[in-house]
Amino acid sequence: MSARIPTAAMAFSWVLTAVLLLGLALAIAQGVTMRLDPPETGYWLNTATGVRHTADCVYYERTKQGRPCEPDEGLACGLCGG
Repeated sequence: MSARIPTAAMAFSWVLTAVLLLGLALAIAQGVTMRLDPPETGYWLNTATGVRHTADCVYYERTKQGRPCEPDEGLACGLCGG
């Protein structure tokens, strides 16, 4: 029995399948990343100190520990009024 030699059409279908699977994997990865991004609230809570900052504050999103928060969470920053 002779070995089957892949035709150009078969090779093309394998390449197309690989490209589609890679695209699907990238789309899933980007979707997961988008779902993990926190919502923009305009306020930032330093979770280490409990101080809240507004988007205009120099400390907004610059603390080592923090997360977006609501305007009634934490203590207001002395600089920006949080």
